Amino acid sequence: DDRMTMTGAAMGTPSYMSPEHIRGVADIDIRTDIYAFGSTLYKMITGVEPFHGETVYAITHSIISQPIPDPRELNASLSNPIVGIIRKAMAKDRNERYQTPEQFLQDVEAALGGHQLIHAQGLGQIAGVERPPEPVEEQSAPSMKGMAPTVSKVHGSFLRTYAKPIMFIVLILWFVFLIDMLKLDTSRYEPDWATRADKDNYSRFVDVTVGAEVLKLRLIRGGEKHGHVVIGAQRTEPGYRRDETMMQGMVEHDFWIAETEVTQALWQELMDENPSDHINSYAPVHNVSYKQAQEFITRLNKVFNSEKFESPFKARLPTELEWEMACRAGAELKAFGDQDVSDAVAYTAAGKIKDEWERLYKDQEKDPLIIEEEVWQFTIEQIDDKIGPQLVKQLQPNRWGLHDMMGNVAEWCSDDWDGVSTHAESVAGDFKVLRGGSWFHHSNRSRAACREAMHPDNGSAFTGFRIVVELAKKTE
Repeated sequence: DDRMTMTGAAMGTPSYMSPEHIRGVADIDIRTDIYAFGSTLYKMITGVEPFHGETVYAITHSIISQPIPDPRELNASLSNPIVGIIRKAMAKDRNERYQTPEQFLQDVEAALGGHQLIHAQGLGQIAGVERPPEPVEEQSAPSMKGMAPTVSKVHGSFLRTYAKPIMFIVLILWFVFLIDMLKLDTSRYEPDWATRADKDNYSRFVDVTVGAEVLKLRLIRGGEKHGHVVIGAQRTEPGYRRDETMMQGMVEHDFWIAETEVTQALWQELMDENPSDHINSYAPVHNVSYKQAQEFITRLNKVFNSEKFESPFKARLPTELEWEMACRAGAELKAFGDQDVSDAVAYTAAGKIKDEWERLYKDQEKDPLIIEEEVWQFTIEQIDDKIGPQLVKQLQPNRWGLHDMMGNVAEWCSDDWDGVSTHAESVAGDFKVLRGGSWFHHSNRSRAACREAMHPDNGSAFTGFRIVVELAKKTE
């Protein structure tokens, strides 16, 4: 009885069918599968299907016409975010559901990480099946003696009705009192060098104005509570290399990180010349060496270290640990960071360049650096002007609001490297580290754990950078 087939119209398991599936809509798409997955999640956490009945008609009629029962009626331990995810996935109107599995996954990971939902924010309060009203005890009839009414009894439902609101109000008053007593210092999140300080669905952020350009910096939390992160790669990842051995680290302090790589427009506000091959103000600056990136940062610090600013401003390149933590956005050991589909989140080698990568990858005995040199020589000989870095912010950001962490241009980090040692080995090599792959690199190199080595004096058409600004309290 839990199966149905309506020849020429619809087929499936009734309890998991979407409203449009039941109606026999012709253009069924991925959103129907998302509804079914939401129904599956509902059963996994409650033990029963969201809609059930004695007949197929009863089930399908409920799916089309009845609101989603609140799963907390069956499992009181469920959090609001999980309930919101189910409601979003099982929306009657498919345009109101998650539009892709990636959106579904982002909210699930946000809930598991204790973060605010991105796509189903505010949907956790589901009005489920209404409870029957509590019985109300009527007042006693007026006493014939003295014609005075008797005092009615306080019914137990009063406490059930008002105890939680009263406690909530008391907690708010206590919290307001505590804030007043502690006089919380928010200046570290609202530095006076910022032209704007706010927060959105991704994170807290500040805008920094440099000439005619505005640079957005997003807050990344560190320390004992937030800063623990696993970096590196599993051996099964495509393109895995020995130097990507997994390790656990901790980012000790909160920091701001730029939402995008430094653009050519921002570079030209401070520097004399634009070194880029592919000129576009809102493409990342490239052909930049590590030393050139440091010169830009030195000039940027001078702009904001004037006497008119009380808040310290210290920009620098990110460490490898900071970069990888920001790339993953708390989603540990996913090959392509927070968004685990490389083609959707990164500009990487395409067409003839990718074919050349594929051809050379077949020879497993070759040194990766030799392969890269051969591909680069081929690229110089074959590509046209349309291939190269793309405009920033053209693809979706990760869960922390950061764009282009992988692909487009490989990003300089501050760490020294010998090109061979693992994350865990502290080395004083002649190279600096580049992270995230680029438009030139094969997609196997545009991964969260991937590392490239380059001499600090050198730059190329695939090297760029983004900045970090240390978080510090405002000076008295």
